[in-house]
Amino acid sequence: MKTSIIMSLLFLSLTACNTSKPVEALYGTTWELDYLSGPRIAFDGLFSDKKPQLEFNREEGIVTGNSGCNGYSAQFKVDGN
Repeated sequence: MKTSIIMSLLFLSLTACNTSKPVEALYGTTWELDYLSGPRIAFDGLFSDKKPQLEFNREEGIVTGNSGCNGYSAQFKVDGN
């Protein structure tokens, strides 16, 4: 359940942000969760060993990552900006 909530928050935070940077900025970078809003739970208490991460692979069209203990991957497609 906690993983589903985290995945949803990561997805919403990536899709809700309006940016003027080109899509190219997605690639070649490991995105790491730095802040989590919501119930008053200590961020460091949730992710004491490893923060959740995302990495976009343009050639394969796959996004991969981990939630601190579980790994995940999915296909993605960039349409427009």
